[in-house]
Amino acid sequence: MDLGRNIRIARVVRGLSSAELARRVGVTANYVSLIENGRRTPSLRRLEAIAAILSVPTSFLLRQPDTSAATAGAAAVVRQQILDLLCTMANDIEAAGEPSSYAQHATNERPEP
Repeated sequence: MDLGRNIRIARVVRGLSSAELARRVGVTANYVSLIENGRRTPSLRRLEAIAAILSVPTSFLLRQPDTSAATAGAAAVVRQQILDLLCTMANDIEAAGEPSSYAQHATNERPEP
């Protein structure tokens, strides 16, 4: 399962440290690290909390890579998933009216000086 990898991707894109995610979820940073490294599986309640904090659907965190595409071009699949997530997050940030370097990068805008 790619749960840990998906959590790490969403956490990094959101600009959160593992310690900050842990604080918001109410667990230790070590526990978050264990999840991200595939050595622990969070309860459904914690998984839902993580998804809410990262502003992604729980289904994104549980998403498995497309194995048929993985053999033909795993890098392209992962790259597209990251771009899709960045665009979704940029739209969410823009809709909330929050300035973000992530939103500017994902939409190829240059920050104003």
